[in-house]
Amino acid sequence: MRIYLDCYPCFMRQALSAARRSNVSEEQQYLVMKQALSYLRDIPPHATPPDIAYRIHQLVREAITVDDPYKTAKEYSTKIALDIYPRLKEIVGDSDNPLDTAIRISIAGNIIDFGF
Repeated sequence: MRIYLDCYPCFMRQALSAARRSNVSEEQQYLVMKQALSYLRDIPPHATPPDIAYRIHQLVREAITVDDPYKTAKEYSTKIALDIYPRLKEIVGDSDNPLDTAIRISIAGNIIDFGF
């Protein structure tokens, strides 16, 4: 897996999004962006996009002293999933191909990704 030029702005968006979700001041968001830029400037040549994303999110957590900027979003998504679970279970049970249906529902659930 290699890094493309399109990866760089995406990493910056991830850093800013995580900082904003943490409801920190604009000054702290600015600090996060500076640290992310500094890290991206000196990315090791062997680093992969998942490695870089992990480090970017680690920088965010360290800069704003929040363990999980996505905690509220994750809790909300989990609540929604638990609310619709009985219906999804019914859909799988009524399906002509329950395994295929369950896999498709699982794939849809795994698309939700708030970051590390």
